[in-house]
Amino acid sequence: MSDERKTLEQREQMTDLERLRYSASHVLATAILKIWPEAQFAAGPPVENGFYYDVDLNHRISPDDFEKIEAEERRALGLLRATRGSDLATCGAASCGPHVAQRQWTGWK
Repeated sequence: MSDERKTLEQREQMTDLERLRYSASHVLATAILKIWPEAQFAAGPPVENGFYYDVDLNHRISPDDFEKIEAEERRALGLLRATRGSDLATCGAASCGPHVAQRQWTGWK
């Protein structure tokens, strides 16, 4: 993934919403890679109204895939909760690994 891990200084400058979006993008990427290991990510920054990823993948992701992706996201978050505890909000994006926080999705782009 081209979206590099944020430094502590960068995380401290992010708003809570930016941290949520940053973390949610990693949850999405983790789910996509679990389902389609060959996926390649070109970009995936948080943006003004959510986040997005450019994904290079032979399979065209469609609304029919959303349920499968969301199930994998829930599984990833469940594993994180099991290892980090139930209060994910105190972790902060990237300080607890690449998939922290609950997903906020403003649309599929």
